[in-house]
Amino acid sequence: MLLDRTLFQLDIGWVAPERAEELGYLGYLQWLGALPNGGCYRTDVQVALAAAEPLADASPAICVFMRLLESSLDRGPCDIASKWPRQMRRGRARRLSV
Repeated sequence: MLLDRTLFQLDIGWVAPERAEELGYLGYLQWLGALPNGGCYRTDVQVALAAAEPLADASPAICVFMRLLESSLDRGPCDIASKWPRQMRRGRARRLSV
C-alpha cells in the first residue's frame, strides 16, 4: 500500500521546519496521487490519519502531512500549487569552451 510507503519515507525523525513543510507537502501529493478513482475521500483521509497518528511525535514531516489531511476534510483536497515555492534560476548556464 502506498500509504505505508509514504509514511515510511516521512518518518525520518527531526528535520528543520522548512524541510518538514516540504516533505509533508510531497508526502501529501504522493498520497493524493495514489488514491483510487471513485473512492470516498473522507474515508481515505481518516485511514491515513489513523495510520500516521502513532508516528507523529517523532516526525515533524508526518505532523505536516497530518495537518494537510485534517484541513482537507472540510475543503476537499488541498491546493498545493499556492504553497509551493516559486521556481527561480540560481545561476547561469556554464558554457564549455571547445
